[in-house]
Amino acid sequence: MHRLQRKYFLVIACFMLIMTLTACGNVDFVGNSYKIGNSITIEFQTLNTAQTQEIDLKSGDTVQFDITTESGQIDIAFGHKDASPDYEGKSVESYSFTVTVHEDGRYVLTVIGSKAKGSVKLTKLEQK
Repeated sequence: MHRLQRKYFLVIACFMLIMTLTACGNVDFVGNSYKIGNSITIEFQTLNTAQTQEIDLKSGDTVQFDITTESGQIDIAFGHKDASPDYEGKSVESYSFTVTVHEDGRYVLTVIGSKAKGSVKLTKLEQK
């Protein structure tokens, strides 16, 4: 009986190991998403979901986007929390651009990835 129990234990252990390894292929996000001062950074080795950060801005503020797409697809939406996005980009490639906001309030940056690797950085530029 002892031998039979060992065989069952080994079969169950192998099954659990296989299930664990198979689940690793479905990772949604591996990276960092953070806000420091007037800057938001979302860096990812794997992005298969949406990452969101918020920032408070005033009318006339300009934010700079620095996007790096190494692989996969990155979609971006940026806008006032209670309105339609001021900027939407689908399958965004690596580049930099600026957006000037026209209303005070909390703004939302959403980055959606599909098998994506890269980074998105938003920086509020100093007003002159």
